[in-house]
Amino acid sequence: VSDDELTEEPFRFGDPDDPKNADSLYGAHLDDEDEAWVYKNLRGGVEETVNIKRPGKGSSSSSSSSGTPLEQAKMLKPRDSDAVLSCPCCFNIVCMDCQQHERYSNQFRAMFVMNIGVHWDKILVYDPKAKGLVEKEPALKNQIPTADEDEKYYSVYCLNCQTQVAALDMRDEVYHFYGVIASA
Repeated sequence: VSDDELTEEPFRFGDPDDPKNADSLYGAHLDDEDEAWVYKNLRGGVEETVNIKRPGKGSSSSSSSSGTPLEQAKMLKPRDSDAVLSCPCCFNIVCMDCQQHERYSNQFRAMFVMNIGVHWDKILVYDPKAKGLVEKEPALKNQIPTADEDEKYYSVYCLNCQTQVAALDMRDEVYHFYGVIASA
């Protein structure tokens, strides 16, 4: 075998628009489609019209600088939320639309939640000594509530890992989240 036969021409990337050079795992338009799916299925809010790049479609009156036609689509714009809340143990999303507490930065309230369950038999009450919610003693659960005990909450847990993530106030039907991971 001669040296000429062993030396191969180095691989060169060709024109990325040429189908024979295209990466089979990459799609330039997939990010836009994924974003549209998230807005529609996870972050539903106000409907708005947006432009989405769709390569390979017919000519369009509006097109981007790269020559790829833009297609108008109606999408759901995300709600104006202070954070997206996740379970601290398994990172499962538990709330997409919430308001941050004015005084306590690690607490949030929300009306619309996901991936959670409620322990209807686990009643929580505010304890001024502990300065927080504590589980009500089982012997006291059947007593007639006084004016102070009127504020009772139910324990809320992550469906995936059973971690307590919030308390449900049934008077206002509001979930009070604490100890969760907040992301913008």
